[in-house]
Amino acid sequence: MDLAQRRIGFYERLGFRLNPFEHVQPPLQKGHPELPLKIMSYPQTLTGEEFALLKEILYTRVYKTSKSGGVRCTGIKASKTIALTGNVSRIHPD
Repeated sequence: MDLAQRRIGFYERLGFRLNPFEHVQPPLQKGHPELPLKIMSYPQTLTGEEFALLKEILYTRVYKTSKSGGVRCTGIKASKTIALTGNVSRIHPD
């Protein structure tokens, strides 16, 4: 079993759920490729609306970019799995 599958299993044993949505992290540095990621949430899977909100927050607050723009963040270590806690529907962009 590869590391990504072991990591998913670890979070599932803690009650996280693997979501069916596709997510690609933009390159965090010039010359680096995009990184396909799995999104996990707790305690249930996200709805399409919740995932759209999460994706917007990731691009604007974490990646500091629009979906079509360049990334301006540095020093972020990428993981193959993003574990999301709490209720994303309570997170509202400023």
